[in-house]
Amino acid sequence: MKDPSICIILGNGPSLRDVDNSLLDNFYTFGSNGIYDKYIPDFYVCINLLEAERRKNVIETLDSMTFVSIESNVSCTIPLTSLGPEFSFTPYESICQGNTVTYVCIQLAYFFGFKTVYLLGVDHKYKYTGFSDEKIIWHGEDVNHFSSEYIKDGDNWNCPNLEMSEHYYKLANDIFKRNKRKIINLTRGTALTVFPIEDEDVLYNHLR
Repeated sequence: MKDPSICIILGNGPSLRDVDNSLLDNFYTFGSNGIYDKYIPDFYVCINLLEAERRKNVIETLDSMTFVSIESNVSCTIPLTSLGPEFSFTPYESICQGNTVTYVCIQLAYFFGFKTVYLLGVDHKYKYTGFSDEKIIWHGEDVNHFSSEYIKDGDNWNCPNLEMSEHYYKLANDIFKRNKRKIINLTRGTALTVFPIEDEDVLYNHLR
């Protein structure tokens, strides 16, 4: 039986390739965007309109509880409105995008009562030509995600804004700590140092 106090938020970085799917089966999981090509999470989130449009046909077939931007035309379990405060305690009413869908997952994890949130696949580093938040057309193989075809040649893509993402991550970390909860980054080779970093083996310890 899965522990209702623990969840894993899956990023889509290259490090996720090495994560054993059978390990994930033991925990509640959040995932986003193209995560279904690696693993089908319990909770699926897609807040970016470009991603929602590109992935609509698959999203609507997922068995996960799905959360998608209300501004898209994607059918889902719970539509999300992106007009929330910097950290939303009532995500069903509104939620903050925080410049990364991972932050949306963190707010949902808090709302669902998870006490310990582990991050996997949150590499927090990208190679691209463009400016933060700029919409670009991707050319060539995708080097930023667990699959080289995650974003295909010719796809529209929003460049990340890592500085603003970290602003929101710090806010989330403070809120979790104040409320005796924790976020721990288990991503191998991660560039995200806002949260405590531990080894992925900590997950196996929960299964003993």
